[in-house]
Amino acid sequence: HISTGAFYATGARGEGAEEAVCNELGSFAPVEVLLGGGAGEGEMMKAVLSERLHCCVNHGADAAFDYAGCEKLVCGQFGKSVAQLGLESEPAVVSAAGALLSTLQDAQKNTLPHIRELEFYLAGRFMGIGLTARRNLELTETMRSKEKKGSLLWVLDKTGTAMGGRLLRAWMERPLLSPALIGKRLSAVDELVKKNIDREELALALKDVSDLERVITRIVTG
Repeated sequence: HISTGAFYATGARGEGAEEAVCNELGSFAPVEVLLGGGAGEGEMMKAVLSERLHCCVNHGADAAFDYAGCEKLVCGQFGKSVAQLGLESEPAVVSAAGALLSTLQDAQKNTLPHIRELEFYLAGRFMGIGLTARRNLELTETMRSKEKKGSLLWVLDKTGTAMGGRLLRAWMERPLLSPALIGKRLSAVDELVKKNIDREELALALKDVSDLERVITRIVTG
């Protein structure tokens, strides 16, 4: 996410890979997609990009996805080796990440100093929710009007900051599967539920907080 510096990466291969990629795109609801090689040629992908997501689709040059150049770019951006990033057996992910970084650098005319962490995850960390199920459940928008009002997010979202709103949306769009991580999150919620005064004081303190993630991005990118 160019305005907050969040950088996620995942991969899919074998039978069902195209559907898996479509579902991942649905969970992020991107405004723009960068495709390389034969990506986007499948009928399912074409339909999802044009009819479901309505996003801008760009096709990168093959040279932008060259592994050697992408590896150098990714390692330089995040200050770690491919092995340290957990991508030693994920050449396609390295190429995709490198091509995206190159495109963003050209567009932003800087070295993207606010993008410093790459979070790589595999299937199994988050609950897979298909595009049809996501639409029918009306998690973040209603089926009829495509608006937040009336959706589950609209019912639950009582956040007081833009950062909190984005975090809640991300949690809903990509539910956790790990009992340990779920327990950790519930413990944090329980802590505030039990401490009414602390919770109210925290809410008041956050009330006038600006969108720090985006403000910091504007500062570091000049």
